[in-house]
Amino acid sequence: MAKILIVDDNAMNREVLRLVLESGTHTVEEAEDGDIALAFDLTAFDLVVTDIFMPHVSGYEVIGGAVAAGVPVVAVSGGDRLSGQDPLVEALNRGALLALRKPFSGAQVLGAVAECTTGTPPRKRVIEYARS
Repeated sequence: MAKILIVDDNAMNREVLRLVLESGTHTVEEAEDGDIALAFDLTAFDLVVTDIFMPHVSGYEVIGGAVAAGVPVVAVSGGDRLSGQDPLVEALNRGALLALRKPFSGAQVLGAVAECTTGTPPRKRVIEYARS
């Protein structure tokens, strides 16, 4: 069981993540923007799961704060790849261990958490939604 901070400006996204993570017996706290997340003592968490695009303080800044605190990060985004820059690749470059592209499955979320909180750190990568 891990203590996880969810950072997302969309309340429904936070709720879905909360339900998935709690089903995996994890303890969850929420922040509705990056500035709120960075006000937490990030060292109190085993993992941060953050969206990238938020109105006040971006997920990139949250990643920086978490990495500085020694806390692993999973980035999530459905953001624009058409601009030529993939926000999830940038999140990995800034220190996230894994990145999940929205939409993602509950199994992908729980798998990413397990990879980042147990044993050897995972191979950095963007996890794409896999339809079955």
